[in-house]
Amino acid sequence: MDMFILPDNIRKKFKTPYGKLFKNTEELRKFKDTFKEKFKDKFIICVGDVVSNSILGDGWDVNLCVYDNKTLRNDYNGGGKNLENFKGNEFSVWNPAGILTEHAFEIVKDALNFKHSKIFVDGEEDLFVIPCVKFCPPDTLLFYGQPNEGIVMVEINRTVQKDIENLFGEFYAGICEEVRAYGHENVLSRHKMTFEVTKDDHLTKKGDCIIGVNADKSVAGFSEKFKDTLKHANSFVKIFIICAQFRDEIKAKGNENLILTNEEDIVVRKSKWTDDRTIAIMADKAAIDLNKEMVKALTDKDTEIILKFVVWRE
Repeated sequence: MDMFILPDNIRKKFKTPYGKLFKNTEELRKFKDTFKEKFKDKFIICVGDVVSNSILGDGWDVNLCVYDNKTLRNDYNGGGKNLENFKGNEFSVWNPAGILTEHAFEIVKDALNFKHSKIFVDGEEDLFVIPCVKFCPPDTLLFYGQPNEGIVMVEINRTVQKDIENLFGEFYAGICEEVRAYGHENVLSRHKMTFEVTKDDHLTKKGDCIIGVNADKSVAGFSEKFKDTLKHANSFVKIFIICAQFRDEIKAKGNENLILTNEEDIVVRKSKWTDDRTIAIMADKAAIDLNKEMVKALTDKDTEIILKFVVWRE
């Protein structure tokens, strides 16, 4: 799966309101009452939990809501009752912070085929303004939240779409590979320097770096495109772990010395050591640093763990 990673040097562009800023829904309501023609027959998109819940609560006929049950990275109490009761086609997609997945674009495009839809994002929805602007119909008004400032309204036209296309063109191109494995009663996750998943179904308590067995892939099973990108001095890796309701994220690096031929295992290391099992080095977490509740869940052999490896070059 293709991934698109937001570079640090353009993050500040997202901190400037791209459109008209309203401090609250009351101010927006007064503007709407004054300029009624501006809002006539518009397709309405809301990106963000607070914005979606507020505008729905104000009686707007919203066509698409995109939400992640969070606000300012904290839980948003199920998205709010107005959003919860919103009637329409429901979609969901995994999309981590600072990244747009290929599936994000596909889901937005699908959702826009209906008069009323909502998209739940497992991760973060902030960047969904980009696919929404790209695929939205003519005469669209898009609303999103500007942290600690208010609601931004964007009147979509070709100029706005061109600006967004240019901004998106600065994203790094990445690749995602997915690995599925299962828990085991002897999962301890105590190793201080590595973590590992293996295709083997046997695990003793000496394997305190192993967090998953019966994996459907080893390092040798990753695509050549992924491995070519990884074997570069300026390659970066993010590993996203999904297990039941638990989530964890690891940052690491690739390296030109990676071998990537092992047929059984996948190992992520805090050190710079490489061997045929190593897929990433200089990681910011080892087994001992992973979510404790997730590790506890992994002591059940029926618990599935999904690891998504994203690699890109800067």
